[in-house]
Amino acid sequence: MLMQHIGVGYFGYYRATAYAMKHSLMPEIAKLRMKALNFWDKHGIRAAADAFDVSTRTLYWWRRLLRTGGPEALIPRSKAPLVRRSRHWHPDVLKEIRRLRTELPNLGKEQIFVRLKPWCEARHFTCPSTSTIGRIIAGAHDKMRMIPVRLSARAKPG
Repeated sequence: MLMQHIGVGYFGYYRATAYAMKHSLMPEIAKLRMKALNFWDKHGIRAAADAFDVSTRTLYWWRRLLRTGGPEALIPRSKAPLVRRSRHWHPDVLKEIRRLRTELPNLGKEQIFVRLKPWCEARHFTCPSTSTIGRIIAGAHDKMRMIPVRLSARAKPG
């Protein structure tokens, strides 16, 4: 017998349950922050800062978070940057790397660099380094490869 969740088939069910689980079980660090704020109310800010080994400014910040967003706001957010730098290379350079890979299949990044450097200098483009060429190839959806036609058991394509 197949066992499934009740909400299978409802739009957004799994997203809603993941959100509920995240916020129903308060992480230990959020509990510690709440405990520090309660300690502050009873014993004062200096004692709370010394007891929990944080600055008074941090306690004020946690109190502001609690007042504006409730206990869920004390859960630390990700510190990853919201906007990450993306690679921007001239489309002609990318086309040349692809052309080299199609003419000479599975050509390595070092050999591509050797052939690409004079091409870029002639056109006054900045030439990507060897490691950057490797990342460009790895980031391409098809790895800039020519896929050979597979032969069936009777040596026919398909």
